[in-house]
Amino acid sequence: MSKDNFQASISGSFLMLLLVFSIGLIIGLTIKSPWGLSSGEFSALSITILAFIVSSYHFYSIRKHNRLSVKPHLQIEDIYNFDKDKKIFSYQLMLHNYGLGPAVIKEEKLFIDNIHVKNKDDYYKSWASLVVEVLKLNSSDSNMPDLSIGYIDSYDAMDKGSSKILMAVNYPVDDSLDILSEKEKMQVIISRSNISIDYECHYGNCFHFVRKKNS
Repeated sequence: MSKDNFQASISGSFLMLLLVFSIGLIIGLTIKSPWGLSSGEFSALSITILAFIVSSYHFYSIRKHNRLSVKPHLQIEDIYNFDKDKKIFSYQLMLHNYGLGPAVIKEEKLFIDNIHVKNKDDYYKSWASLVVEVLKLNSSDSNMPDLSIGYIDSYDAMDKGSSKILMAVNYPVDDSLDILSEKEKMQVIISRSNISIDYECHYGNCFHFVRKKNS
């Protein structure tokens, strides 16, 4: 908490206590006690009850604020790039944590053509088969794409603002490159794959992220 926020919190708490005391005192002096208490006793009781209500709400607000202040938010971004000098087209499937706190990964699932790739050792093979099929290549093609795969182990943590490449592919293209056509190929790959991630925040609150396919 910054110095200015701390001072504002102290000032707010003092004003709240003053308000509670004033309201309790007014209630005690203007309303007749239904239990036969004196004005002073009824005022003290009113102040105590109001203080309890305000303190409970204040505690709830602080707790809610603390949880929100460390809430992670995972999103996937598609990054396309064309290096004109090297004539290389590239695509990256990037996972970002845009939240305010770290995301503790509980489980990551990859689906290719709605089939769950359960073994992470098979991630590369599954992605490679899909990429080669969509790009209409064969194993003897000299222009095979350069493919790299990343995955997240359970209980790995992604700090706020951090990123991780889940899949990246780049391949040479000729001078007749149609960037829109290459993007469409990547979008076919996206539409045939799906990623879901279960993760939690520092306080143990659970969240679920599912990669939304392009329509």
